[in-house]
Amino acid sequence: MSGRNRGYGGQEKGRVDRVRRLVIETLTDVERGTFLDAALVEARRELPPSGPEAGRLHFLATGTVKLQGRLDYELNARLPSGLESLPRRCRALLRLALFELRMADAPDFAVVNEAVTLAHRLELGGLAALVNGLLRTAVREGEPEPPHDPLDRLSVQSSHPRWLLETLVEAYGLEAASALADWDNMPPPIWVRVDTSRTSMDRARELLAADGVSLCGQSPLPGYIMLGEGSVPAHLSGIEEGWLTVQDPSAGLASLIAVPLEGKRVADICAAPGGKSTHLVELGGGEVEVHATDSDPGRMHLLYDTAQRHGGSGLMVRPFEEVLSEERSYDVVLVDAPCSNLGVLRRRADARWRIKKEDITRLARIQVGLVEKGAELVRPGGVLVYSTCTIMPAENEMVVEQFLSHHNVFGRHTVPSVVPEAFVAGSGTVMSLPWRHGLDGAYAVRLMRQDTDG
Repeated sequence: MSGRNRGYGGQEKGRVDRVRRLVIETLTDVERGTFLDAALVEARRELPPSGPEAGRLHFLATGTVKLQGRLDYELNARLPSGLESLPRRCRALLRLALFELRMADAPDFAVVNEAVTLAHRLELGGLAALVNGLLRTAVREGEPEPPHDPLDRLSVQSSHPRWLLETLVEAYGLEAASALADWDNMPPPIWVRVDTSRTSMDRARELLAADGVSLCGQSPLPGYIMLGEGSVPAHLSGIEEGWLTVQDPSAGLASLIAVPLEGKRVADICAAPGGKSTHLVELGGGEVEVHATDSDPGRMHLLYDTAQRHGGSGLMVRPFEEVLSEERSYDVVLVDAPCSNLGVLRRRADARWRIKKEDITRLARIQVGLVEKGAELVRPGGVLVYSTCTIMPAENEMVVEQFLSHHNVFGRHTVPSVVPEAFVAGSGTVMSLPWRHGLDGAYAVRLMRQDTDG
């Protein structure tokens, strides 16, 4: 593993023990099926709301999950019975300790000693000798040689499932797949979108500076600002006041491809948590009516929270079936479908292990169904936008082609000029490819209903 992270930072012994224990609990919960983000929220409840411990928790847990494939390769090479023969908590402890040995700047002896101590505290005392011996061997011998097969080697070194790399190579080539794998393992930057209908970009920068936030980077899409390292968006006044939204610029493609929106009636039917819904309102300049809903009832509360925080008069949160009953009544319909998230692995560390190859086919069926539901709502001459945060062709172009083959009243429509040419990927289509655009992966297509009321 390349280079240790010098931002690791030293902590008092008690604090280190607490953070490490919480990381092990987090990793154990993730292996049981809990989403990493949810497990981290739960773990942070035991820490002060501000201070270095929360950052340390995030660094260790996220880094260990991202590099799990590489860590497991080394651990399995040193365990005659294999990693799966050990209890979950012991697996989590070994993964964390090995991640620290390879990627953090804590002294090796301290990592080993703390791991052995934790083995006792976690009632794994019978395995303490194994933990001690394995980690000392890892310090002494270094990493084992990776596999000889080029794709197996890339899978281990980049900590990505082999099936995923095979699919990426087939779609984009080995060089792009390798670049994407490197991208996925880097810390994600924090972008915020400014509601320019409520404040100017210059004023937004002034207010962010007043909050003590450093700014960096230029956005290739309008309305976005990259925050400096160490920024905590939850503490920014603009988030609670509703004129700032945490969102990667790539997510804005789905909204930008829908313009012009002034005077339009819009439905966003897979809207939770609501970032794209508020963007649609903002792009409409106060002259648009956006009906936001979601097919997952458990996520509707996220929409209500976003609408309340945003405070825009153009946003209405409505029940899913109620919106779907209004056939042929919307000028624009956005279907930002649930997907594999394989364009945002940099932000969703556990997604690479959670998604299986067969899930892509299952998700594509769901996506086609949602596009067909959205199409029923589009008035003649209206626009249907389909978008995802994946770069998998089976979830993007193949879904669109399947839909168009059975709905010839729809056709691809010109990408609006507000979208930079660099993102245009074909007729009516835009894409963000991380290795090319330096943003998360995303896809969107603009389709127009070409029939008439008659």
